[in-house]
Amino acid sequence: MKVLLKSVPNLDLVIPGHAILDKIGEGGMSTVYLARQESLQRKVAVKVIRTRNLSDERVLDRFVNEAKTIARLDHPNIISIYEVNQLDTGIAYYTMPYLPHGDLSQLMSFDTRQLVNLFIQICNGLSFAHDHGVVHRDLKPENLLFDDFGNIIIADFGIALSTHDKRRTLESDILGSSHYMSPEQVQRRTVDLRSDIYAIGSILYEKLTGESLFEEGDDLSVLFSQVNQPVPILPEGLNNWQRIIDTCLAKNPNNRYQNADELASALLEIEQGGQSIIIKSKSHKKWYKKPWFNWSVKTILLAAVGFSGYSLYKINQSGQEYVDMIAQTTPAIVALPVEKPVVEEKPENELLQANPLEMEMPAITAEEMRDQQVLNLIIDANKDLKSLRLTRPLNDNAASKYRQVLALKPDNPQAISGLNQIAASYLELLNQAWDENNRENLIKFTDSLREFNQQNAPVVDATPFNERMDTIMQLIAQSVTADIEAHKVTPESHDLIALGQQLSLDAVALAGFTRQLESVPRVGQLFTDADGHDSIYITPDLIRNSGLDFFNVSVTEVKVADYNRYAETQTAPEHNCFHMGKQRRLSKRTWKKPPIEQNPTHPIICITAQDAQGYANWISEQSGQRYRLPTKQEWLYLQQVSSSSSGCGQHNLAGTETQSLKKLKTKRLDCSDSHIYTSNVGALPANKYGVHDLNGNVSEWVLNCQSNSKNCNQFVAMGTSWISGAETNPTQPLDISPDQAHSHVGFRLVRDIYPD
Repeated sequence: MKVLLKSVPNLDLVIPGHAILDKIGEGGMSTVYLARQESLQRKVAVKVIRTRNLSDERVLDRFVNEAKTIARLDHPNIISIYEVNQLDTGIAYYTMPYLPHGDLSQLMSFDTRQLVNLFIQICNGLSFAHDHGVVHRDLKPENLLFDDFGNIIIADFGIALSTHDKRRTLESDILGSSHYMSPEQVQRRTVDLRSDIYAIGSILYEKLTGESLFEEGDDLSVLFSQVNQPVPILPEGLNNWQRIIDTCLAKNPNNRYQNADELASALLEIEQGGQSIIIKSKSHKKWYKKPWFNWSVKTILLAAVGFSGYSLYKINQSGQEYVDMIAQTTPAIVALPVEKPVVEEKPENELLQANPLEMEMPAITAEEMRDQQVLNLIIDANKDLKSLRLTRPLNDNAASKYRQVLALKPDNPQAISGLNQIAASYLELLNQAWDENNRENLIKFTDSLREFNQQNAPVVDATPFNERMDTIMQLIAQSVTADIEAHKVTPESHDLIALGQQLSLDAVALAGFTRQLESVPRVGQLFTDADGHDSIYITPDLIRNSGLDFFNVSVTEVKVADYNRYAETQTAPEHNCFHMGKQRRLSKRTWKKPPIEQNPTHPIICITAQDAQGYANWISEQSGQRYRLPTKQEWLYLQQVSSSSSGCGQHNLAGTETQSLKKLKTKRLDCSDSHIYTSNVGALPANKYGVHDLNGNVSEWVLNCQSNSKNCNQFVAMGTSWISGAETNPTQPLDISPDQAHSHVGFRLVRDIYPD
């Protein structure tokens, strides 16, 4: 899991040439970090696409498109780009100036001159962007930053439209911020620069009044108002701004300012004392707050817009359905009668004497009461959803309230949408835990979401969750397959299988993955073939860049008893054996009659390299396996992973026990191993993998080919033996001919696990 669950931690992100200092912002698509650019020792902002979005081609394209869009817009009132890059890890990012002086949303106090100046700067930046074919589409106070000199800088072009790029948004997507979206954005009609004009008008209204243009409580209600509600009338004292507000916020784009320069000119008239527009109105109260708007009328209106519990998330999932609903409900609301009811006038004293309990109250039907209850539950549930009170506390959370709605109206679309949003929120939390490698939260949110889906089936679509679990199973399968193909088992595979078990994934499949891993040999694992030959599994990647394949090496050198069995069925040549460098001419000493004492468990000696290869061929035929001599590279590898010490007293080398051998010309070790000549194979300790006698006892014949060992017929003797002293180099080949037989040279075998 260490590799496969790797993500971008808050402060462990590595951006070449930059030191990450802090995380300063986060959105649905990306995260912004504060960093220090090392080359210039300046602080910069680094915008990085979120890890889980790297596999979403649309999101990655949108991120790259944003960088390209900003890079084309070189203007004092538009954020600039320092660097754009995508790392080998797949992480995409770009760097830009760090602007720590806040944004327009934080500006609470200003005079007319200051306000006009700031909005003219916004117009100047937008005019430049529009002239270069770019529509921002997401203007809001938080995207209007202040630089060191108090100037406005337009930022966040993440959903901008550009004539230089192909459209990257699905036709059903509604992108932007609900309080600043133009009607054509809401209805997914053609969007151009005049949508940005509408957004400026919304921001300007907010700065003038201290209130949002429409305060409807939830996103969809705000969007509904953007399409249907009239432009509000400004309070007294702000009448001279009304013409600008009305023109910017015209529902029809043709009735707005047609470019940012026109708006800038209108703003200059305000600063220069242009003529005010006098609005004749008895009240600035919004129409739905007037006294005559009684409770029953409210109920009918609220029922008409009851679908407002939908969130922007759900709109993006079914945009056409939303537009159809807008089209269907708009005429009903426009035509709704709201005249002030006629009340029969009575003398004041009669009104005072009337018994309140006897006064006639508006008639309320059971259906209206149920609609009101549903609406109240939807509003409360939406608030809980925003504050992530998803399923806790018990009976006072978003899920419980949406279920109450469905108990009253089983097909209520807002409740169904809300429950699916809860599932989406849990999935987001689950994905975040995965990205952060937080196993505890991953398990917790997986269990919660699985239980939630089961409790709310079939209303909640469990497909996204099931697909996420399938993805984790695919990662486990990929890791196990990679281990099997590499013939080794990594800790990551076992860790992922354990995680799958903790997440209650497919137990049968996980058990199958475990069995597959168990079939992969482990380094040091002992294998015994049908004829009883033991060998140890060796993993060459224990030494980096060894260039070797996996193989099994015999636990000991071939014994006299093993070679005798071969000689009983085959013609085994006998060669006159060299003993301590000398050979008797008259009296032959062969492997059958060696010059030293031998028993059946000693290593075979006095054979040539060709004799050893003949034995390997015979064993291969007998066992059905491929046996051969080790290559020189394999033997050196085995020697490297064995003990590198002199082995005084631990290996059968020439020590004080050989003092009687006057013809032995070597510098003896200062200790004794009790064996003057050869010893029983395996008599002395094995190395850490269980292989005996790689140092001492006898040197060994090996293949001396650089590449494929299958048809190799070149040989060399390697290693130390019972005649080797303190100064013998175990990695240097012996200066003897492979056609000669010596009393200190034997051999061991290798069995290919994965033969060519």
